[in-house]
Amino acid sequence: MIKNVTETVITIFFKVLFLIHGRPEENGKLAKVTSLYKSGGFSELFTSIRLWDAPYEEIAALVPSKGVIADLGCGDGLMVNLLALEEPTRQLIGVEINKDRLKLAKKGLANTKFIYGSADRVKIPKADGILMIHLLHHLTSRDQQIEILKSSYQALKPGGKLIIAEIGKKPFLKYLFTWFTDVVIVPILFEKRLYNKEIFYRTQQEWQTLLKKIGFKVSSKPVSPGKPFSHIILACQK
Repeated sequence: MIKNVTETVITIFFKVLFLIHGRPEENGKLAKVTSLYKSGGFSELFTSIRLWDAPYEEIAALVPSKGVIADLGCGDGLMVNLLALEEPTRQLIGVEINKDRLKLAKKGLANTKFIYGSADRVKIPKADGILMIHLLHHLTSRDQQIEILKSSYQALKPGGKLIIAEIGKKPFLKYLFTWFTDVVIVPILFEKRLYNKEIFYRTQQEWQTLLKKIGFKVSSKPVSPGKPFSHIILACQK
C-alpha cells in the first residue's frame, strides 16, 4: 500500500516536472537502453529518472572498452545493459541481491550475465573493470565497505579500473535530499520496509584517502550540476 502510494507520488511529481521543463533528451546510446525498459509502468518512468539524474554517461566514458566488467549491486541492470550495447567486446557481469530488480535487468543481451547474490559475498572473476554505483553507502558497515574495496582490488587485473559513484556531502541541500531518498524512498520502493537509518556516507576526501591506502591511484570529481542529487565519481586504477 505505502509502496503504491510512493510510486504514485513520484510518478505525478516527475510527470509534472517533465511537462513543465520537457522530458530529458536521450542520445543514441541512452535511447537504445531505454527501449529495453519500455513497460508503460513505474519501472519505465524510474528508468527515465535514473538516466536523467545519475551520471551514467560520465561513468561509461571511464569504463574499459573491452574485457570483463563487473557491476556490483547492479539494480535493474541499466549500466550493465548500456555498456553491453555500447561495446559488444565487453563481457558484463551484474550482481544483485534483489530478485525483482534482477528479473528486470535480464534483457537477453549476449554479452551479459547476471548473478543473484550479495555484492560482498559473490566471488568476482578476474576483471578489467569493476563498478560500484551507489552501492557502498548501502552496505551494513564502514568495515564492510573496506572489505569489498580490498576484495575488488584483488579481483582486478593489473591496470584494471574501479569506478565508484557515491554521494558527496556538498552542496548541503542536495545532500539532504539524497539522504531522505536513501533513508525513506529507497527502502519503501526496493527493500520492503519503511525506512533505513543505517546509511554510511563518506566525504569525497575520505573516499580518496581510503582508496589510496588500499593501493589505488585515484581521481575524483563532483557531477551534480543541475541535478537534485549530490553525485561524485571516483575513478580508481590498480
